[in-house]
Amino acid sequence: IAGAALYAIFVATVTAFFADADPSAREYRSKLDMVNQYMRHAQLPHHLRLKLRMYFQLKFPGHRAFDEEKILSELSAPLTHEVKVQKCHDVLYALNILEADDPQVAYWLCDKLQRAVYVAGDYVVRQGQEAEGMYFISSGLVQVISTRDDQVHAQGAFPDNSTASEDTSTIITTLGSRSFFGEMSLLNPTGETTASVVVLTYLEGYLLTKSDYAWLERHHPVFRDYLVSAARLRLHHMEESSTAISEH
Repeated sequence: IAGAALYAIFVATVTAFFADADPSAREYRSKLDMVNQYMRHAQLPHHLRLKLRMYFQLKFPGHRAFDEEKILSELSAPLTHEVKVQKCHDVLYALNILEADDPQVAYWLCDKLQRAVYVAGDYVVRQGQEAEGMYFISSGLVQVISTRDDQVHAQGAFPDNSTASEDTSTIITTLGSRSFFGEMSLLNPTGETTASVVVLTYLEGYLLTKSDYAWLERHHPVFRDYLVSAARLRLHHMEESSTAISEH
């Protein structure tokens, strides 16, 4: 009995040691426990609970929760700069800003970007409504769908987890890593979106809001030129793909 008790104490001590040695994992478990308690309290249906858990797994990859803002605030300005630029490397690649004459453009863009995470079935953008800003995809897949104008006005925004009927919707393209969408909401902020964007698998990436874009355009006017060039190039590739499909 004494041996069993000592063994139990040993196991508990080792477990506590490793838990304390990984505070980020402990923080993640604490957040997930709180979410599970909330879902039970709110009596959320099973499918919605699965979506919430998936969201937290995407938001905290590796089951680790970090206070990134606090960590970066303790770094020197040059190190903070380097970390932010490295994190949004795919965004800079998509907009061809990696070789920009003014390196400040890349830094301030990365400084303004907000992390965005969505799960399968989420509508990031809805046709006919005002978009929040421009999105850059780090990983995951989304589908761009266009719906007949009369259907959009008749139905309004589609209910969550629903799509337009096959008779009225057209799949324009599928976008993945190092792609972007929503740029027209920045270049033409008064216009409504002309297509919906729905997540196919999951989406991890970044959002550039209209207000942050306005700041960039005001302080670094050349950024608009990069955005226009990237939008034109993306449109050209889409037209080429559409032509190739129609020929077959």
